[in-house]
Amino acid sequence: MTSIIIPAHNEERTIQRGITPLIHGLEVNKYEIIVVCNGCTDKTENIVRDLSDKIKIVSTEIPSKIHALNLGDRNAKGFPRIYLDADILIAENDLDKVISILEKDSILAAAPMIKYDLSESSLFVRLYYRVWLKSAYFSTNVIGSGFYGLSRSGRERFKEFPNITADDEFVRLLFSEKERMVAENASFTVFPPKDLKNLIKIKSRSFFGNMELKNKYPDLFRNKESNKIGMIRNLKKDPVAFLLLPYYWIIKKIIISKAKGKILSAFRGDHIAWERDESTRINLNSTRD
Repeated sequence: MTSIIIPAHNEERTIQRGITPLIHGLEVNKYEIIVVCNGCTDKTENIVRDLSDKIKIVSTEIPSKIHALNLGDRNAKGFPRIYLDADILIAENDLDKVISILEKDSILAAAPMIKYDLSESSLFVRLYYRVWLKSAYFSTNVIGSGFYGLSRSGRERFKEFPNITADDEFVRLLFSEKERMVAENASFTVFPPKDLKNLIKIKSRSFFGNMELKNKYPDLFRNKESNKIGMIRNLKKDPVAFLLLPYYWIIKKIIISKAKGKILSAFRGDHIAWERDESTRINLNSTRD
């Protein structure tokens, strides 16, 4: 049986959207779902409990995604093992395709293709993504960004999730391109920020996480692909995106500056708050009374 681990911190406005498409597979015992409510002060746990009595709920007062991932692992029984963010959307059939890949001996890590739903995002956010999606990063075996799955052998590559920000990048870089695979006939949906302020917030967190990871685990970056040449090649195919490069670099400079400020704070021993996008967490559980 496959184990699906979902860390959830105050996700009352997103959790139903993500779990509901997977309820059928849960009911026919194809997999187990473990929701780790970490530091929740809202109705997340109650909403999950109402969705199905077969969902295993683990609660902790510690508001930490890494702590939640490790708790989920301790309570999980099956393999392959899937790790999902609470605010993404994936259909049961797409999940099944990833599980099938992970049952192959040669593939240790897998994920579906990433789709970005920009329908609610502002023009400024859409312009940024118009350029960013041309990165060669999206032409390689990308896993992470809210979803990654590991086979039993893949999960044995490390003991516990380390205390870092970029858990998805940590997992991805544990494996060479030959060891990980993207299911091109499957996808999951990520909902980018609605406004530029929240875009800068989550991108600076991501950049900070990558710098932190490189500082703590420099050897992992042997599996890091260079994306500069590929990005230029892709941009040449999209003249509009190419013209948007100055705008993209201005926003990226702001993001990097903010991330470096966090790094300096971390060196001083200051507490680094977990920043997340709140603009997409509004009235998402529309089917709930």
